Formats: sequence, structure tokens, C-alpha cells
Amino acid sequence: MPALLSALSWIFGRLKLGELAGFVIKKIAFSKIVLIEIAMFALMVIYFGALLAIANFLFGQLFDIFNFTKSLTSPTGGNEITSIALAVLSSLGVFKAFWDVFNLYAPIFISLFLMIGAKIGIKLLEKLRYSISGLIKTYV
Repeated sequence: MPALLSALSWIFGRLKLGELAGFVIKKIAFSKIVLIEIAMFALMVIYFGALLAIANFLFGQLFDIFNFTKSLTSPTGGNEITSIALAVLSSLGVFKAFWDVFNLYAPIFISLFLMIGAKIGIKLLEKLRYSISGLIKTYV
């Protein structure tokens, strides 16, 4: 039996299957890393798309509130006291001043929101990538 094992080890040593197995394992690990990077890029694109959708939603809600206050100041409003109070505020220019300031500072607020969200997202995705790559190194 030992002669048979030594003969088999000599044959496999000559065929260099160990190097072939190492080569195949390295290619499999590389393909896993490439797939993980593609998945991480897709997650990043989805995350930033969600951030933009949230910003779009918030501004849509603000414009809906603005249109609601405009409809309250119309002469056909249901409540006379509310209509008069809002008409006074509108004639003083409160709503126009608010929207002028809002339009002036909206790009700054959007940029801050997106920068903070992007920083959080990048840190999360980076930690996820390191943990997955650490698992790959452990099993390969």
C-alpha cells in the first residue's frame, strides 16, 4: 500500500495538479471579488438614487404645502377668518419672502443632505466590502 501511495504522489507531482488547483482557486477568488465589487457598485447606485428620490419627495411636499396655502388665500376659500388672515400675511409679503429665501438656500440644503447621506452610505458600503472580502480571505 505505501508503494501505491508513493506511486500516486509521484504521478500527481509530475502532473503538477497542486499548481493547477492553486491556479483554479485563485481564479475563483478573483471572480468572487469581481462579483462583489459589481454588487457593491449596484448598491451604491441604488443608495444614491434613493437619496435623490428622498430629496425630490421632500421638495414635492414643500411645494404642495405652498400650493395649499395659496388656495387658502383665494377669495373662494371656505373659512372667512382664515382667508382674511392669510390674505393679510400674503399682502405683507410673508409668503413671497419665505419662498425667496427658500429658493436661495435650497441648493445648500440639498447639497448638505446629499453629502451627509453620501458619507454615511459610503462608510456603510466600505465596511460591508471589507467584511465580505475578509470572509473570502478566510475561506480561500
